[in-house]
Amino acid sequence: MVAVVVVSLVVVGVAAVSLGTSGLAGLTAPTLTVPGTATRHLSPGRYLVFEATGSEQGGAGFTFSENQPPVTTPEDVTVVGPDAARVPVAFTRSDQTLKRGGRIYTGVVEFHVERAGVYRITVQGAAHQVVISRSLFDGQASTIVTLVLAVLVAGIAGLALIIATIVHARHSRVPAPGGFPGPGQPPYGPHAASAPAPPPPVGPWNAPPPPPPPGPRGSAF
Repeated sequence: MVAVVVVSLVVVGVAAVSLGTSGLAGLTAPTLTVPGTATRHLSPGRYLVFEATGSEQGGAGFTFSENQPPVTTPEDVTVVGPDAARVPVAFTRSDQTLKRGGRIYTGVVEFHVERAGVYRITVQGAAHQVVISRSLFDGQASTIVTLVLAVLVAGIAGLALIIATIVHARHSRVPAPGGFPGPGQPPYGPHAASAPAPPPPVGPWNAPPPPPPPGPRGSAF
């Protein structure tokens, strides 16, 4: 039981690290000043172009943000793969934002990478900044399922372990069968019938009678 809990917690930790690494990809990707071109080695997956659309500032529990609609369109982005073929670009179907360095980046367009290699991404348009990053938690569906299952298994196993500990503690308080709980009390347990009965108490009411007096010496009958 303890081994199941430990293994489940290890799986939870590994899955959480994997999800965290995927979620931090957009926070560590470099920015690109538009117009400009970036050359990146990409692995298969779904990638977004995040445009800087606003800012966020504040302190002491208060945050003020200002955000504008994005201006980047699929026609502004050109992606060329390692085989010199162009990769289709379209508006993103998801609502994703990044917040880094006090700036807000909104996901605008996306493209899909079929095979790993070096890709050249060119972004045209008015001067602004973009971040090219893999979609948040892209390809992590199996990891999320594993994380949920591991949490459930760890919870069930932990609950069973707690119940088993409580039951064992209660059973350890029950006296051994066939014993005597105290002076003058009857024996208990499955072997009580075969247990020897305690000796009766001694007192003047059940003392043995005194021996008869000896007859006169030398008397004959």
